[in-house]
Amino acid sequence: MKMGVIITLLASLLLLPAIAGAETTEGWKFRITPYIWGAGTSGDITTNGEVSDFDSSFGDVLKNLTMGAMARGVATNGPWGIFIDGLWINLKDLSETPNGDLTARIRMGFVTLGGAYRLAEIPLGNSEDTSVLSFEVNVGGRYTIMWSELEPQWQPNVTSDSDWIDPVIGGRIIARLPAGFSIFTRGDIGGFGIGSASDLTWNLEGGLDYRVSELISIAAEYRCLSIKRYQGNGTDRNGINMKLMGPAVGVSFIF
Repeated sequence: MKMGVIITLLASLLLLPAIAGAETTEGWKFRITPYIWGAGTSGDITTNGEVSDFDSSFGDVLKNLTMGAMARGVATNGPWGIFIDGLWINLKDLSETPNGDLTARIRMGFVTLGGAYRLAEIPLGNSEDTSVLSFEVNVGGRYTIMWSELEPQWQPNVTSDSDWIDPVIGGRIIARLPAGFSIFTRGDIGGFGIGSASDLTWNLEGGLDYRVSELISIAAEYRCLSIKRYQGNGTDRNGINMKLMGPAVGVSFIF
């Protein structure tokens, strides 16, 4: 059931033009961007009351092939837009304890869906300069699914799985420069402990985009995603307090 939900949401990345096309005008523009993210980690997970530190550098990421794949779809018409952002990560960490080795594994999926509105576009330079600074606000929700497993040498494995939805608000700033270059930053914050949502979650990313042609652009960025959420008490306590951070590269297809 849970996996079916996330597969359906991720599949809608490919269907985004059809979704927006229901009310398409000549003003609609679409951008589909698959990414690869090398995510180092810092934090801990709690699985049925068992707590494990979960720290890995970017070097550990490469060593353990702990990688994330993500894709973003955006449809805009004038100042209005809709977006969907899907991310799947596989994380693994091995730590030494007085009782023996402890292996921790996490599989997490995120799908963020929302709407956007461009507040302003400010020209940069003189009237002949095409540089523009753009400000955008967005609001939506992020569905998260998490599966965790602890493999201690001294006792049977401990596993847990959960899913939840976080309300999120955020924005984006883009400086469109001459020669096809753009500098961008985007971020959001959410959860706020509403219902079963995260106590707090936030995402921040920024980078450089280069428009190779009318149909293709490439981007390099650095991304940090933080999540803190705990549920239950004692041996029923499960949760996560972690930051995932690292470089990402992607290619956008524009039409």
